[in-house]
Amino acid sequence: MAPIAAKAQFTYTTNADGVSLTITKYTGPGGMVTIPTNIDGLTVTVIGTNAFTDNTNITGVTIPNTIGSIGSYAFFFCQGLPSVTIPDSVTNIGAYVFYNCIALRNVTIGSGVRSFAPFAFARDPITNLVMSANTTNIAVEAFYYCALSTATVPGHFGPSDFMGAFVDNIATNVIVADGTLSIQDELFEFEGLIANIVLPESLTSIGQEAFYYCQDLTNITIPAAVTNIGTEAFGESGLIHGGAFFSGNAPSVASTLFAPGFSNILTAYYLPGATGWSNALADLKAVLWNPAAQSGSFGVSNNQFGFNITGTPGIPVVVDACTNLSNPLWMPLQQLTVTNGLAYFSDPQWTNFPGRFYRIRSPH
Repeated sequence: MAPIAAKAQFTYTTNADGVSLTITKYTGPGGMVTIPTNIDGLTVTVIGTNAFTDNTNITGVTIPNTIGSIGSYAFFFCQGLPSVTIPDSVTNIGAYVFYNCIALRNVTIGSGVRSFAPFAFARDPITNLVMSANTTNIAVEAFYYCALSTATVPGHFGPSDFMGAFVDNIATNVIVADGTLSIQDELFEFEGLIANIVLPESLTSIGQEAFYYCQDLTNITIPAAVTNIGTEAFGESGLIHGGAFFSGNAPSVASTLFAPGFSNILTAYYLPGATGWSNALADLKAVLWNPAAQSGSFGVSNNQFGFNITGTPGIPVVVDACTNLSNPLWMPLQQLTVTNGLAYFSDPQWTNFPGRFYRIRSPH
């Protein structure tokens, strides 16, 4: 049972099952609020409609994994709430539940949530949103007028549902949620803000016009499990300025991946040992991506540590560095082009660290 002090902060009603309850009102002082799992021997399973509405004193809330439903307007206009984590136990989120929480920056939504009601997080300055692949329905304008920077989203929505939910306000950095099998037709079409996208290893197909006119998207990595890419999936996108990096064998592709009139302009970088690649594959220019640090080239020159990188002429590479391999935090240092089969990397900051480790990767 909850401590007496915690019990005094909530009013509630007993649910029909006689063993659980719904919180109807928070009456505490605010600050960091922890919703108890039990009150008076009853399990707390529902945060009721308007339970925290207009409470500007809340600076944080912990929602326990006994909660299955959060009612409409539950945290409406809670202007001091900076972040929220919805546990996996929650399956239903009501309308306007976090509407106009003007301090809300970080939102993590558990895997139990299957749908969102209208305006659930509308008019919140959310910069980081995490959703799971289990969400199957997003109501219109659920994330209307948010300020997203990074968003983890499912890939199986229809484009009208997706665009209606975010109202052309999708993030600069998009992560498609783990477990997503397909990117639906036209899903990210005309989402011009997207500059970086991460696709999950579970992905097997990319629909037609999925990234059409994503003009800020210059590089993308295609997971090895992808076996099919639809017509004009990358049509008129910024990939003409970078390329698509394929982790596996050549997928089955439509006759036109980019757009009519842009034949042979999209560069497809593939790895050594991958099969099925040819310059005649759709409208792709297939290029072997095989950079390697040159043995014997490591050393200090002009007080800068550096080394040579070899590989197919013209391929782009990025060199990252970290200081701890046990818990690596890789930071990009330099992007290079392997001109004429050779590029030289140097690190002018190497003396500022007791030890530094380097890796070579693709630009995305």
